[in-house]
Order: sequence, then C-alpha cells, then structure tokens
Amino acid sequence: MAGSSSRGRSLGTVGCVVLVLVLLGTALPTGAARAAASLPDDGSAFVVSFSLPAVTAGGQTALTFVLQNPLMTPVTRITFTAEVYAFNAFPGNATSPQPPASAPLIGNGSTSGRSVAQSWTAWPAGSRWSGAFSLTSSAATPVGTYAIRTRLTFDLNGTTDRLESRGWFSAAVWASATETANGTATLNLSRLGVAGILPETAVQILGPGLNDLLVGLVVAAIVLVGAGAYLYFRRGPGSSSGVEAGSPASQAPSAFGRRRRREGDSRNS
Repeated sequence: MAGSSSRGRSLGTVGCVVLVLVLLGTALPTGAARAAASLPDDGSAFVVSFSLPAVTAGGQTALTFVLQNPLMTPVTRITFTAEVYAFNAFPGNATSPQPPASAPLIGNGSTSGRSVAQSWTAWPAGSRWSGAFSLTSSAATPVGTYAIRTRLTFDLNGTTDRLESRGWFSAAVWASATETANGTATLNLSRLGVAGILPETAVQILGPGLNDLLVGLVVAAIVLVGAGAYLYFRRGPGSSSGVEAGSPASQAPSAFGRRRRREGDSRNS
C-alpha cells in the first residue's frame, strides 16, 4: 500500500546510510601482531547475527548477538568485545574518527563505557551462544550514527587467535591488505595480523522529533495519493481519440480502496 511503501523507502534509506557509514568508518591503527592461520570464512562464520535497533536520544536500546564455534574442535578462554569508535552526524553527514564525549555507553550488566566485553570459559565444537549489551544514550547525545567495532579472541590448540572487524584498522593498513597493486580485491590476514575478520554494526540515535517527522511524511504521502485519485476519477480518464469519457465518480475513492486499478495499487485492496 502507499503508506507502507513510503515507510519502507524511508527505513530503507536509513539502513543504507548506516551501512555506508560503517564501511567508511576509520580507526586508529592497531599494533603489529603475529600472523595467524585463516579460520572458516575468514572469521565471519563465528558471528550468526547482530541486532541493534535505533533509539531516540535519551533512551536505551540493546546490541543482541548470537555467536558460534563453527570448528570441529572446542575453543577456550573466549572473549567478545564491542566498542563505539566512530560517529557520523545527522544532519550534516560529518564523519568523525572519534565519538563525542556524550556518545552512547555500552554495558554488560556489571560495567559500562565505550568498550565492554563478555567472556566464556569454553565453547564445545559446533556450539552456539547468545548475549546482549545494553546501549544507553543521554539527552545530550548528538543525533547521528555511531559505528561499533567488534573483536573475538579465544585459545585454539594452545594458541590465542584474534578476530577483528574493519574498524580496528587504519584506512592505509586496510587498503594494503584488501587490494593488490593492480586493484584486484583480496584479503591478506597476515598483513592485518589477525586470524579472521568479523562483521561490525552501528546504532542510529534519533532526534526527539524525527519519528514524528517520518510519520508526518507518510501521512502526507497518503493524503496526496488520495487527492490525486479523487481528481482523476472525478475528471474521468478522457481520450484523445474522441471517445466520450465515462461519467464522473459520485464520490472520492479511498487511497487504499477497491477502486484502485493502476500500476502500483495494492493487490490486497
């Protein structure tokens, strides 16, 4: 329907913005580390899902996650870390490699800050684990998108492996490890000094009136569709061939009514 389509396009735009900001986020370079053996899917197989709903400034949301051990052997001393590391203001689209002082804080139930972690003693082969970090903003938290980078460490066969997301590497280091001299895409884990690459996420902090604004735009779109339909049916379709137009409609059709027959009309109406 017209309202749902408008709402979908609005939310889709926000989703695209969030994705672009995460990919363009920069971070301070990490120190040199030993090269580690590549893990399944270069590390992404360890993350089943991330979920982090948007929230209005001053509110609280949660980063929920599902992790797994895709290996055929157990791992021990596991630690999963999430950290707010970059900010993109809205409006203005001004990206900052450092979040502002009043950026949202992440919590794990016992502590909170820009960076928190959850640990496990052991993961059996093929096991799956879920958890959540709270994310709290204040009324002073600037509106925009906050990128959150992730890290997973564990011991495997007596060796500590580390997996990190894009945000832990500088732009120069990332470029040197993901693009060859002739421009071909690649992934050189040895150059990054990690055993694998994790996905990362971001949270959208909304202004107090932004939700109302989106709803208002959707309502306005519905009203315009209804008005356009009314004028069309009242005037009649007309014809340049000289065929006389049908009699005008006796009342305005609903924007979601059963009289809609043009392309794009709801099939459920």
